[in-house]
Amino acid sequence: MSCPRRSLPRALSRWLLLCAIAPSGCGSLPSLESRTVSHALPDTGSTPLGKAIAAEAMRDPGLSGIEAVTDGRVAFAFRVAVLRAANRSIDIQTAATSP
Repeated sequence: MSCPRRSLPRALSRWLLLCAIAPSGCGSLPSLESRTVSHALPDTGSTPLGKAIAAEAMRDPGLSGIEAVTDGRVAFAFRVAVLRAANRSIDIQTAATSP
């Protein structure tokens, strides 16, 4: 059986180490100076894709269009369909995760 007095300093030292290391994770972010400025296209509602989602977009004008797709094949088909439907610009962000 371990002595409670010995485990307290070890736990405290681990906690202090974590507190010292954690802030350094954000210290190495890349500079924003070299990034290209981008802007959203105006009047996307006149495009076929804009017209297709107009009713849904008007329900919650402050929200963006995010769809969580869990099947990789369905996600790929979704991306291909959006690429084929777009006629002005494409802004798709994807991420793959494992359960």
